[in-house]
Amino acid sequence: MRVLDAPTNQARPTPQPRLTPAMSFGLATLGVFIGVGWLWIAPHWLALLITLGSLGLLLGQAWTSIQRTERERTVLAQAHSALDSEYNSIQTDYATLERAYEDLQQSHQRLQRRIDERTAERDQSTNQLQTLLDDTRSYVAQLTALNEVSVALNATLDRDEVLACILRQLERVVTFDSASVQQLEDDELQVIAARGMNNEVYDLRISVPENELARRVVGSPGPVVLGDVRKDPSFVMQPGPIRSWIGVALRVGERTVGILTIDSHRENAYTADDGHLVANFANQAALALHNSHLFAAAERRATEMALLLEMTRTVGSTLHLPEVLLRAAAAIGEALHAEDVLVLLLDEQGERLTPQAGAMGDHNYLRMRWANPTSLSNEPTLAKVIKQGCARVIHAVSPTIPYQTLLALPLSIKDQVLGVVLVATPDRDAPFGPQQLVLAEGLATSAAIAIEQARLYDQARRAAQAEERSRLARELHDSVTQTLFSMTLTAEAARAQVERNPVRAATQIDRLKAAAHQSLGEMRELLLQLRPTPLQEHGIIKSLHEHIASLNAQDVAINLECEGEDSVLSPAHAAGLYRIAQEAISNALRHAQATNVRVSFSFASKSTTLMVKDNGCGFDPDLLERSGRHLGLTSMSERAGELGGTLDVASVVGEGTCLTVHLHG
Repeated sequence: MRVLDAPTNQARPTPQPRLTPAMSFGLATLGVFIGVGWLWIAPHWLALLITLGSLGLLLGQAWTSIQRTERERTVLAQAHSALDSEYNSIQTDYATLERAYEDLQQSHQRLQRRIDERTAERDQSTNQLQTLLDDTRSYVAQLTALNEVSVALNATLDRDEVLACILRQLERVVTFDSASVQQLEDDELQVIAARGMNNEVYDLRISVPENELARRVVGSPGPVVLGDVRKDPSFVMQPGPIRSWIGVALRVGERTVGILTIDSHRENAYTADDGHLVANFANQAALALHNSHLFAAAERRATEMALLLEMTRTVGSTLHLPEVLLRAAAAIGEALHAEDVLVLLLDEQGERLTPQAGAMGDHNYLRMRWANPTSLSNEPTLAKVIKQGCARVIHAVSPTIPYQTLLALPLSIKDQVLGVVLVATPDRDAPFGPQQLVLAEGLATSAAIAIEQARLYDQARRAAQAEERSRLARELHDSVTQTLFSMTLTAEAARAQVERNPVRAATQIDRLKAAAHQSLGEMRELLLQLRPTPLQEHGIIKSLHEHIASLNAQDVAINLECEGEDSVLSPAHAAGLYRIAQEAISNALRHAQATNVRVSFSFASKSTTLMVKDNGCGFDPDLLERSGRHLGLTSMSERAGELGGTLDVASVVGEGTCLTVHLHG
């Protein structure tokens, strides 16, 4: 805004006279004087007087007007002076405003330039923020997609489901027309997951050594990006609508397990950043393949362990050797999906193989081939299997057998080979792989252990029978035989005294009757020992009550005491303590001539105590040790040791015997 200069000599308006009372009075006075004068001079004095008065009035008014005009002039002069002063001040203010306006214009120009600069900076920041926002959104989308893949990896071990999720999430961050995951096995690539492709791709096989692009991707440490496949001679596939292509190797450590590929129908659709992004998803795909391999291996191991456990349970459910052999053959055949199985065992000399069990299928070809015991000298292949102690695949066994290959498994325990298991399967091309051989050897080892246990059990059973026969023979010799011999002498003495001394003969007959009664009780006790005890049904306390009642010892008081519950005992411990108590009571009745026997049990959660105390003749432990006649005590001590306990014997001649058994656990 600009103020225009005002002219310094501009004419000021003259004030117009106004008729006031003073002026009217002056004019009237003037008229009076004029009228008087006129009368004085002329005869028409009244007119003259009026004229003079009017003249005086006019003069008065003129005088008043002159004074007022003078005053107005004075006021106007003062006002003009004030206006000049104000005008000068306004001029000064105007000059100041002019300078301020110029400064304001300069400031405005500077501010405009600053605004323009800030606007440019804002636009640049906005563009940067928009770019950053787009990058952030892309990064968030990538993280979200990778997170979905991670969730899928943690949620399931299904390879196909995880790979489908990877391709689905990859499409969210990288646009493609088709994608595939190809697994590498034996230098061949096979599509195992695809998106945007038909199902025919799953039947394709790509040989890595024969395909330059496949070798390039498999051997490249990073992604391979092709902007236009028509310009790359290594792209030997029919390009069709494909123009851009990315391939990334799937690696687990230093091992390549496959490749991940995507393609587009547009040229130069992908950048190096897209390649690195695809590589991130390729790492997840590699992890999925690795997890699937681990899961398959774990499942295979679990299956093998289940088979081994089933084998152990099956063959361990019986100790009868023929049944063990039959179940072992059946278990091995089922585990290996065999068509025929035959078990051959070595004789004690280790020179001949004898067929034992087999015939899994309808045709018993192996049994017909090895129908009779065979010398190892006639079976060099089987002899080598037995000598080396490892499984062996036998080819072209015999023209009479319709199987081209057989698996020979040694039944070995440590360095001892018990025999051979022959297994035939219907698969002729690849009948037995390395994993099957390992599993088969484990099953054969379990079978060998079961066979050896059955043999040892049979030997132990025969040894126990022999020992029991010896003990019964000893018991019969020490008790019943001697009593019968005494009865024979008493009968002969009574017969000799019948005629000469009938009274003495009657006494001898009474003795004979008592001896016969004693022999009957001892025979009953031995028969009870031969009969299985109902421990599992009644428990040790009730079984001992029945045993004591069956002894019919009229002159001996046998007391049975119990503290606690006998249910804490295992069947083996109950049987052992029962036999020890039987032996101790028998010794007190037959050898100690006791009249009072006290049997007491103390059952606790972690310990059991058996005490048998009698008031018999007792003995000197040291003297008995030197004489070596302590077979009964030795038997009881061995039984206690087998149960994991100890046997303490305290005896004094003439004061009885106290036998204590302590079991722990």
